[in-house]
Amino acid sequence: MNDINEIQTIIILIIIIILIKHIELEELLIASYSIEQEEDFNILPLILLYSQHNKEINELRKLNRLISNYWFNEVCLNMQDFEFKRHFRLTRSTFEWLCCEIIPLLKRNSNEPGIIGLAWEQKIAASLWFLATGECFRSIGEKFGMGESTIKLEVNRITNGFKITGNFPNVIGAIDGIHIPIKAPHLFPVDYFNRKGFYSIVLQAVVDHKKKFLDICVGWPGSTHDSRILINSNLYNKFNNQVTTHLNNKYILGDGGYPNLSWLIVPYKDIGRGLTQEQTYFNRKHSQTRIKVEQAFGLLKGRWRCLLNKLEVSFEIVSHIITTCCILHNICEERCDFLPPDERYHEVETETDVNRELNTTETPEGNVIRNSICNFLWNQRNTRRR
Repeated sequence: MNDINEIQTIIILIIIIILIKHIELEELLIASYSIEQEEDFNILPLILLYSQHNKEINELRKLNRLISNYWFNEVCLNMQDFEFKRHFRLTRSTFEWLCCEIIPLLKRNSNEPGIIGLAWEQKIAASLWFLATGECFRSIGEKFGMGESTIKLEVNRITNGFKITGNFPNVIGAIDGIHIPIKAPHLFPVDYFNRKGFYSIVLQAVVDHKKKFLDICVGWPGSTHDSRILINSNLYNKFNNQVTTHLNNKYILGDGGYPNLSWLIVPYKDIGRGLTQEQTYFNRKHSQTRIKVEQAFGLLKGRWRCLLNKLEVSFEIVSHIITTCCILHNICEERCDFLPPDERYHEVETETDVNRELNTTETPEGNVIRNSICNFLWNQRNTRRR
């Protein structure tokens, strides 16, 4: 477990450094005077005024730094606990724990110029503010003095947790994909335009019964079908090639967008002949159990609201930001730093959306296992009614 925590800490560290660097770059842009060029623009006045402007910029930076230090130290740190959580999407104690974990890794020579003079807590707060709000770097800079997974399956705990949820046996995870909005990339933008009408990349995730992420695959273009992402993921390779032998006879639940496999069980599909009572009951119990992944996505987007709208960052770091949000989500859930129900995000799927995602691929092994589970659930139901 310590190894997993260390990996999570390092990933968060990397993302915070990336965000800080982006904000540092934006600071230089803010400090620069943008000049609207005209046809007979003369650069001489700019040269003559450079020295004076440079002094003014330095004075403005000092003033902004004083204001922002006041904002962080006197406003943010003195927020009431509920207000702090509302803005940063985690409690003050989780924020302090995060700082204690990563600041020793972040520290470097305090004599470096520029933004390094700010407190590390202030930089971490700015990064969290971006993840929590999606606010542009320029606006964050004004506030904070800056310019503009490994699968860890505790099998028994998880299967027991899922069994309590829907009586479904031997479930070790629920899988689904969600679209994260992005700006249209310069290369192959049409690949990223999804069926819902916006540019996105897909986050495929497996979650446990407590809605924590066990495995993620992020970065595929928004137009990619769920099943294609699956078969190209490490998760598929591990299970399909029996790398995970200690998970034999354990299953992941997915929706109709995935194939029915020996380790991935999906609902029965009505292909025109109707479903039996047993199959209908199976689908209902399947849905009651699999809903944990949809709830996890709602928590993820509700907590880290930068994922709700187009991420205003370089395309190259989008996947890293999403990964960090997933890890921070797990940290909050592990520390019982829960999100209020009214702040969770609920994504509405239309009937057309669901039908488009159907996958008709089924394997004989997967069908045998699904039928066996279906019979078990139906017999269990009838036994309880006697």
